[in-house]
Amino acid sequence: MRGFAVLVALLASFGFVDSAKAFTPGGAFVLTGVLNRDLGGAGVLGCIFTMKVKGDQITDVKISRGAFNCPAFTASNLPWSISSSSPVSVTISGMTINSVIVPNCGPGTVNLYWDNTAPGRLHFNNTFLPLSCMYNGVLNAGPPQTLP
Repeated sequence: MRGFAVLVALLASFGFVDSAKAFTPGGAFVLTGVLNRDLGGAGVLGCIFTMKVKGDQITDVKISRGAFNCPAFTASNLPWSISSSSPVSVTISGMTINSVIVPNCGPGTVNLYWDNTAPGRLHFNNTFLPLSCMYNGVLNAGPPQTLP
């Protein structure tokens, strides 16, 4: 088994193996917090997002509470892929947020900042999905997660 690990490391050093890592160093966990969507002239909508992460996928997303119209938003195109190329960089691919009151967002790929101090925080800083949907906010990990 050690020989296999050495071979993978050698292949990675020559660029033959993708350097992205699965995002769950501590096993399955949940990211939760308020994400705000800029609705243009209609203001900003803040809803609580809860994302279940298992392996290299976001398997479930709930959008709840916050503003009165948060139930009008749903996640689709699940599972979304999630990976990390460094202890502070996270990529989510396939992210899609649907709505019955404003245009849908995605699917798209977003590159996000990860605060690698416990409990671990995923930052959406002026993050755009296709159709010019901008999101801001912070999701906290539970149980705590740090990336290698």
